[in-house]
Amino acid sequence: MKKNIFSRLYIYTMIGITSVPTFLLAQNPSSSPLKVIKLGSSANALGSSNSGVNQVSADQATGTVVFIHGNIEIKAGKKNNQLVYDYSIDKGENFPATQLNQGPIYNKNLNGTGLTHSSPLYPSAILYNPIGNTDSKNIILTGISSAQGGVTDSNPKLRTIATYSGSIGSPNNFKEQESNFNSKKAWIPLSQCQGRTGEFWSLDRRGKGDGISFDTLGIIDIYKGTLTNGIDINWVLFDSIIAPFNKSFSPNNAVLSSPRIAFSPNGQIGWISILGDFINDGTDTVATFSPIFYKSIDGGTTWSAPIIINLTTFPKIMDNLDTISTDDDGNILGVAIPFIGRETGMGVDINGNPHLLSVIFSLGRDKTGRPKKYDFAVNANKFIYDLTLDENKWKTGIYAPINFFKGIVCEGETLIQENNPHVSMSPDGTKATFTWIDTDSLLYDSSEPNGAYNSAPNLFAKSYDVIHKDATSTENITAGSYLDANVKFPAVAPIGLYNDSKYITPVVCTQVDPQNCGNTTNYLYFNIIFEEHEYHPIIDTFPPDTTNITETSNQSFSISSNYPNPFYTSTTIDVNLKNPALLNLEVTNMLGQVITSRNNNYPSGKSQLIIDASGYAPGVYFYTITIVNDRITNKMIVK
Repeated sequence: MKKNIFSRLYIYTMIGITSVPTFLLAQNPSSSPLKVIKLGSSANALGSSNSGVNQVSADQATGTVVFIHGNIEIKAGKKNNQLVYDYSIDKGENFPATQLNQGPIYNKNLNGTGLTHSSPLYPSAILYNPIGNTDSKNIILTGISSAQGGVTDSNPKLRTIATYSGSIGSPNNFKEQESNFNSKKAWIPLSQCQGRTGEFWSLDRRGKGDGISFDTLGIIDIYKGTLTNGIDINWVLFDSIIAPFNKSFSPNNAVLSSPRIAFSPNGQIGWISILGDFINDGTDTVATFSPIFYKSIDGGTTWSAPIIINLTTFPKIMDNLDTISTDDDGNILGVAIPFIGRETGMGVDINGNPHLLSVIFSLGRDKTGRPKKYDFAVNANKFIYDLTLDENKWKTGIYAPINFFKGIVCEGETLIQENNPHVSMSPDGTKATFTWIDTDSLLYDSSEPNGAYNSAPNLFAKSYDVIHKDATSTENITAGSYLDANVKFPAVAPIGLYNDSKYITPVVCTQVDPQNCGNTTNYLYFNIIFEEHEYHPIIDTFPPDTTNITETSNQSFSISSNYPNPFYTSTTIDVNLKNPALLNLEVTNMLGQVITSRNNNYPSGKSQLIIDASGYAPGVYFYTITIVNDRITNKMIVK
């Protein structure tokens, strides 16, 4: 990455600024040492406030970059919520005015006379280049988002699914559709990506159906789009996962966050990651977040049993935990238990291995000295890590210190952003570029409460060479630029670009009114560029840390996958209990409806559990085995 030519400390000193450099907001982006390009605008910043939604997409073959966002038009005296896009055909070097605010490609009000669709929320973009095509105008843009507004139902809070697809060069001919294939239980489709040729994916944490709260079972819905007729993308509810969360502290509400999905460059190997409380320490005193993974080796057709990652088994993570820092009264802030931030980024490399980028720090203590529930030690040391696989062992790869965790973006809606971690893979999957936001300690506003707030964020980046296991240094990308100390809601392309020994990561930031996020919002584009010569051997004072993969096991028991699977009338599960216990079996369908529930006492050691499905309709089901607060969920298919 080319170094910024301005010294931020010099600039601030010359003009007498000692806090957030708000003067930068009034600069012309074209004068910035980092090339920043002004894109289109939106009625507000809310649609870009979720870091899990992929709004930026790039295509290597044609050099096309697209950013999708919301817009509001007044027709016949009514607000018309719509989606538009901005695009470049030269790898983000230029975004001509004629290529901004293209569309609309999705309308709430198609003809100005009546409401035909619910309002689209949190739009996403995936580019698909038809085989052999070299013209940017023929590239297909598709996306999936939730929609809300009550057009298809009397309850305005219900969320349906909005999908759209069409050619970049024909913004007025997009196919747009509002669907109820999720039974109006959508929340926010996230992590949109492409798998195999002509196949597209997204994850959504299922809502309760009231538009207000989540489903209590902890269901993650898997949406799949398939190319039809050479241009249309047909989206469906493909599958669902019931995450095996720990019920000790929240028996009636699954505490889950940050569902992510990504595939290898050939689309064959896929990974799903979810954050949640999956580990029961046996004492009911610890409530923290850990990651869980699911793997597919057949392009997403089937997914493995859950792979639960216990962060306490990573020496580097444990050594970096802060159990020394104290508050003003001398009380120790953190405990020796890792807590993972509620936002992650994920990509899959050329070897089919995942890279999960996340901030990890100490679980906090309450006023009595006990561990907090799902909360962190505010002023404790923080690090950002790449959790990845190496020779079938989990390890922490790239890591870097973090100054601050979260900050208030604007007062009007009290929107908060955390570190916004993102992973952008090179088109061939050989390079992984990691980005996150953080505030330089020189710019920190000490008046913020508890020292917690990321009040003057810049964008940081570091890139990793998967093949040679080299890395670049950590770069403050926006220091000294138009965006210095004012990076808000960065959207990063999950797949970047390559050009003449340069690895390019497209980024779009939101220019937010700090007083009210509901006011008009502008978008700003720039490229992160790392060159081949910037990758060097990693110097790490910590020894390599790895932990073996553990599947379908918990504190008190383990089970095999059911066999046979698929099956017609019955299937068998091998169960291994550490101690005699009452075992609960619950079988649910794709809608989360309980089909079977029974309790049986089992002895310690190995036993067999048989599920009689002779009365089941053909389809996909989930079986959950629970012993006290430990549970494991797997999928079975009835023919």
